[in-house]
Amino acid sequence: MDHEAAFFIHVPKTAGTSFLEALGVVFPKDRLAFDYGRDSDSTTPWVRETVYDAPDRARFRDELSARRIAVFSGHVGRAEYGDVFAPSQTIAILRDPVERVVSEWHHHRRLATLQLGLAAFASLPSVRDVQARLLDGAAPGDLGALGLSGQYRETLALVRQRFGWELPYLEHNRNPTKPVADRYDLSQELRAHLERLNLRDLAVFAEAGAVFRDALVSAQHLDTSPKPGSRSAAAMTRGVCADDRGASATVALEPPQAREDTDEELDLFVPTRGLSLVPYVEAEHAQALHHLARYHWAGRVLADLSPGGVLDAVCGVGYGAKLLADMLPGAEVAAIDPDEWLIEYACTHYAAENLDLQVGDLTAWAYADGSSLGRFGAVVCFDTLDHLARPEVALARVAEHLNPGGLLLLSSPRDRPAGPWSARSPRRSPAYAHRVLRGLLKRFFRVVRGPRDRAYPHRAFWDEVAGGHARASRYGPWVCEEPIHD
Repeated sequence: MDHEAAFFIHVPKTAGTSFLEALGVVFPKDRLAFDYGRDSDSTTPWVRETVYDAPDRARFRDELSARRIAVFSGHVGRAEYGDVFAPSQTIAILRDPVERVVSEWHHHRRLATLQLGLAAFASLPSVRDVQARLLDGAAPGDLGALGLSGQYRETLALVRQRFGWELPYLEHNRNPTKPVADRYDLSQELRAHLERLNLRDLAVFAEAGAVFRDALVSAQHLDTSPKPGSRSAAAMTRGVCADDRGASATVALEPPQAREDTDEELDLFVPTRGLSLVPYVEAEHAQALHHLARYHWAGRVLADLSPGGVLDAVCGVGYGAKLLADMLPGAEVAAIDPDEWLIEYACTHYAAENLDLQVGDLTAWAYADGSSLGRFGAVVCFDTLDHLARPEVALARVAEHLNPGGLLLLSSPRDRPAGPWSARSPRRSPAYAHRVLRGLLKRFFRVVRGPRDRAYPHRAFWDEVAGGHARASRYGPWVCEEPIHD
């Protein structure tokens, strides 16, 4: 195409309607085209004809060019139009996955288009992982412009900088009947359910947060309001653009250190760049390093031991168990989690020949069918104790079922300020102080070695991957040997 249009992926309930209205202020109606499905009145007639009625990709491209379309948009993504628009032409605004689902549910309830409760609505295939599906594998950092609905003014500023459009700040489609705080005041159980249903979206949103903050740092002192005399400034005089202070201003965008660290708030971590540490070290991705580094270290420790059977107790989405299986090809690795959704995800994304992924209960030491987990040469248990109502029972079970010479590798959030390798979740139980956790472990193991102890195995690993963070070695797991049997 001689003319290159931009592609705005309109993710439902992510400020997309406000963004499209802003585009409508800048561009004439005939410079915008839409695909909201064959039967939608919002779909542009020539798009309906070339995409649905008589599909013709070449003609579609020709129409985009001949009509000099500035922006093409709809509830469609790269699976439908990735062959037409490069990632560098693509714009997307993303949102916290749980908030997005809740907002969409309230939207349908307000329009009386469904009678489902939130949990049932969130389970619909069309609602799950919407953002990841629309991006269809495109990395957030490869997009022409990426925004976050929670930082909409900054999003507009970045789009202005990238495409040169004088977009006004408009807010549309807000739910006027429900206070924001009430809308997202979910029980811990319900929130966890929504997170489990949107694991891919959680991963995409975490990566998008890092990309967005990097973009802000690279583009400080952006003008976040329309310039006088522009078409968007005229729209403000009509009262369409509602700056909450009633005036426009140029502000310096805050660097990421001054904002909430979205990456570290997510309790569920899904690696989006593979299982190697290299890309995360280069990106200084704190949450990835916190979660992945422990498993890389554990693989080295267990390779020295040749334990035979290894249990990853409460494995989450399964990336750590897969990493252990890859690093210990001669071992049989079992991995359990009480959540069947997580095990389903793990079986789909992290299966291996020497890895057995099953629903199981650590405290009961049983699989879902009631059979015993059995005995193991080593147990890996990372950031689990603080989720258990009776952690001492779990430790007793582990000690009871370790083979002679076996060991437990365990980590738990410590009672300390968050550091560069911390990924503390606000929804967890209180963390253990160093001496308290050591005392608890000593009740069940005669030998307990922490990362501060001289005989700590593979200490050099932490120095290698710490990347200059001197405190990183203090965050390594505990090594527990010689179980005490009553």
